[in-house]
Amino acid sequence: SDYLFCPTEIAFNTLIKEGIAKIKISQVSKPIIDVLIAYNKEIDNSNILTKFDLKPKNYFLCTEHRPENVENIRNLSNILKALENIYKKYGLPIIFPAHVRTQAAIKKFDLSVSKGINIIDYLGFFAFSKLEKEALCLITDSGTVQEDGCFFHVPCVTTRISTERPETIHVGSNIVSGLEFNNIVKSVKIMVNKDRKWR
Repeated sequence: SDYLFCPTEIAFNTLIKEGIAKIKISQVSKPIIDVLIAYNKEIDNSNILTKFDLKPKNYFLCTEHRPENVENIRNLSNILKALENIYKKYGLPIIFPAHVRTQAAIKKFDLSVSKGINIIDYLGFFAFSKLEKEALCLITDSGTVQEDGCFFHVPCVTTRISTERPETIHVGSNIVSGLEFNNIVKSVKIMVNKDRKWR
């Protein structure tokens, strides 16, 4: 590439380490953050909490869509088992806007979804962003959700073995739990008790 536009200092330094000349790199803002700021009023005006009878900071929001998570029976079972444990432990609903792939895998593997895990269809941008903004904790394999949680000051547990959003780890808004049942549950406990004053 003649020009490289990256959103963070970590990304900038990664490109330098790869031997890219500084003159070719520009550090710019993160587009999703610009969008969240631009549409903050519309997000706040969403009635999605009322629709699902939710109170701010009194529910978990979960998204799982990556093939390595949902098309692998062991991984998907671990995630659903962890969600069941989290519901029993905290007594709070888990809202789970599920990708078509995820819903199909649950049926294919004949997995049961316990009470308290509310699987719903995907939502529009404003409604979903409002759910992110008001959640107690996010449980996800989505890169964007990790960034949104960081911006909204909502702790996040990433159910993967790595993340391409290392900035969220560095500031303390996110933890990578891996896919073992116990580690997901422990990671949620850590993040629920986390100080949300990260930069």
